[in-house]
Amino acid sequence: LPANAKFSLDAKWFPKIKRNTVPAWCIHIIIFQLCVVYFYAGLAKLNSDWMTRFMPLAIWLPEHDFIPILGNLFKYEFTARICSYFGAFYDLSIWLFLLIPSTRKIAYIFVLGFHIMTGLLFNIGLFPYIMILFTTIFFSSKWHERILGNLGYVSNEIKTYPSTKKWVVAPLVLFMFFQIIFPLRGMALPGNILWHEQGYRFSWRVMLIEKSGTISFSISDPKTGKGGEVDHTKHLTEFQAKQMAIQPDMIRQFAYFLEKKYKNEFQLIDPEIYVNSHVALNGRPSKRYIRQDLDLTNPSIPTREFIIPFEN
Repeated sequence: LPANAKFSLDAKWFPKIKRNTVPAWCIHIIIFQLCVVYFYAGLAKLNSDWMTRFMPLAIWLPEHDFIPILGNLFKYEFTARICSYFGAFYDLSIWLFLLIPSTRKIAYIFVLGFHIMTGLLFNIGLFPYIMILFTTIFFSSKWHERILGNLGYVSNEIKTYPSTKKWVVAPLVLFMFFQIIFPLRGMALPGNILWHEQGYRFSWRVMLIEKSGTISFSISDPKTGKGGEVDHTKHLTEFQAKQMAIQPDMIRQFAYFLEKKYKNEFQLIDPEIYVNSHVALNGRPSKRYIRQDLDLTNPSIPTREFIIPFEN
């Protein structure tokens, strides 16, 4: 996107690139992307864990029962039920209300309330605050100029939106097609995507998982038959260890790290790495997660074959 044409250092250093207009497609493609994020986030919530077991909100909300006034409500299941239903409805519909001029202002109030609340209550990083800022793009250019005017920016030039150049159309269509199709790739794989997480990333499945796990690694030298357990906490921070224990690709990545380390430091020719792993998903009892009998460093075995199938 030509985001360097007005307020950036580029525009200050190279005045020739400075512009007061922006191609309409630059705005519309971001609006499209936000609609995709919201819609898929809502679509992903239409599953049994979210809609009937009210997970993981039924776990997360009671952890905040110390909050004045609202905290007492977080103890009850009906609160998790209401929040789950509202969360699904919000994601499935908020983008529509933002697109409609007559409902845009009210919708943005809900955007503020929803994302501020989720940002304060749940550990989901910068996502809520990014969405609060990005959804302002649904408003007109006059709205943005009024906000900038309050910050001291004044422009008396006539604003126009140049028509989209023909060469832009094909890349935009391909980009939009990719954004629609790629998040659905996990549906092509068997099993519960919340469990195996194959195709989970970049699919906009927000706030759907509460996982906890325990894991231990063991290394074996096939030539001598000797081996032993590896203390993975010596190589990872507490946060890294927690995240690695519940995500298959990270488990395997760490196995490759151990393989390389033992090859370099202990001159092992082809060490084998095995894992003892248990994971609890959305309030269920802990279950074995990764097969114990397979060498994680065997490149001929896909990661999904290491994962023990999910049984509800």
